[in-house]
Amino acid sequence: MKKNYSLSTGAITLIDILGWKGIWQKNLRAAEVLNQIIDDAKTAVTQKPDEDFNEIFQDLSIEIISISDTIAIGSIGTPLKTLQAHAFIINSIIITCLSQSLFIRGATSYGGFSIKNNIIIGPAVDEVAAWYDTANWIGVFQTPSAFYRINLSEYEYPELLIEYDVMLKHLGKFKTYCNNWTRWFLKVKKKNEEDLLKEFLKSMPILPDVAMKYANTLDFFRYARNELKKSQNNIS
Repeated sequence: MKKNYSLSTGAITLIDILGWKGIWQKNLRAAEVLNQIIDDAKTAVTQKPDEDFNEIFQDLSIEIISISDTIAIGSIGTPLKTLQAHAFIINSIIITCLSQSLFIRGATSYGGFSIKNNIIIGPAVDEVAAWYDTANWIGVFQTPSAFYRINLSEYEYPELLIEYDVMLKHLGKFKTYCNNWTRWFLKVKKKNEEDLLKEFLKSMPILPDVAMKYANTLDFFRYARNELKKSQNNIS
């Protein structure tokens, strides 16, 4: 029987956990931590406006599902609201994962999609599925359908994203907006580059392909950290 799906318009994010195969040998709590991360993300989108999540996001319809090591986040609404909300949720997920020696990679698109019983379809899904595992680093970035719709001057929280040349596997660099988790890592968690390196070293042996992901992530971290220092100097 043919199923009919009506597509809604909004943002869709796909995230996967790097090195999930065999991760139980290094992190016995990996599955427990992943479930907790998903639960925390679901809680974040229902928080009261006077907590971490601004009231402009409260009317969004947001759904978070997981399939093995992949997390899908879908929200229906305008680009201004949905892409900003996704950036908020994703930054929280990245920071939580880093603290548990779990590293994620993903992307966010904007367009038509449908989520039904853990089945996600639509042009926005096709796009993000083609992009989310192409970056050779730890982080989440905007695909063209999302990037071309973003105007940070309109954002309630412009610090959530930062423009950067993402290194893609076999494709070179792609300039887009990326989740600026570095700001929260430094300012909220009071961590530094040494703490980030310690998390990397927990995953030994560090093989060549993993080393390149770490190197690209460090490049991003240092770039974002320098941009943060510039903004602070401009304010002072």
